Amino acid sequence: MKLHAVTTLGLAALGLAAVMSLGACASGASSPASSPASTNGAGEADPATEADLVGAWVTSESYGSPNTPFLDFADDGTWTGSDGCNGVQGEWAVAADGSLTVSAGPSTLIACDGAALPAMLSSAAVAFIDGDSLVLADAEEEALVTLVRAPDGMVPGAGGVIGTWTADAPDGVDVFLTFTDGKVTGKDGCNNLMGSWSAGEGSSVVLSGLASTMMYCEGVDTWLSKAVGLTLDGRTAVVLDDTGTMIGTLTKQG
Repeated sequence: MKLHAVTTLGLAALGLAAVMSLGACASGASSPASSPASTNGAGEADPATEADLVGAWVTSESYGSPNTPFLDFADDGTWTGSDGCNGVQGEWAVAADGSLTVSAGPSTLIACDGAALPAMLSSAAVAFIDGDSLVLADAEEEALVTLVRAPDGMVPGAGGVIGTWTADAPDGVDVFLTFTDGKVTGKDGCNNLMGSWSAGEGSSVVLSGLASTMMYCEGVDTWLSKAVGLTLDGRTAVVLDDTGTMIGTLTKQG
């Protein structure tokens, strides 16, 4: 199957349209993330299978964005990704002929000197494997972007943390953390939480500078405010305090 590369200008326009679509539920303004300068290497290719897609993918280029643009396909049919500044998550499926079905949640609209990979995935109709590369293409089988496997350590193993994680709590009490690209916000049942996160070893997540408002709510256990890290196990996260002791669990939503 022959694929044809699109021009950089056309790809940039595609990235703008798709990012605006992804961010329909978000507030704020943004310029579109930049697109990879080249989509070469999409010659004779085979339809991608589910086994082919699972894992983390990046372009072969570097960007001025705070984080590495990536797409990470999980074997449970969910995906996470980033343009280097804005995190997105959704669901995916691939048919025997490589046809893609992709959904995406809302995204922030931070201006980013990265690569609009989540937007390109949302616009892709088919996926091909060309040697060691993954080619995402439109309905006319024109290549939108060519990706390579992410080297070890380039994309956090905890990339799947992006999204909202909640704890069981009494009615009317919100206990949750929402992870975007490098940032975390939430609520401990009483106070608002905010900070940053980074990937630790394996599937662990390290919380940094988790700050809290100082409201007092009688009878509410604000245990989540003591969190310094998480250990991910599928859609469950074990929450740890500064002694490494488990203080609770969160469940990923969506």
